[in-house]
Amino acid sequence: MKTNVSIELSTEQLSRLADLIDGKTTKRTATRKDINDVVHKVIYKLVSAPESRDLTKGNLTPTQGDDWFDEYLMETCGAVFGS
Repeated sequence: MKTNVSIELSTEQLSRLADLIDGKTTKRTATRKDINDVVHKVIYKLVSAPESRDLTKGNLTPTQGDDWFDEYLMETCGAVFGS
């Protein structure tokens, strides 16, 4: 299935993503290709996870995620950013 996910990112967020992708502080901002690559890696890691979790649990808004989801995402997707 092809998806078309719409997300608005500020210049600061794009800069932070570029820093995470590059593994160092940079002056560039993340490109559409960068974001597409990261999303693909995150989705792959989530669907490859050995255990099931309820991703609908709690209030998962862009500014107010639950701690368990943050931890799960880092455990599952840490390799995306080399963590």
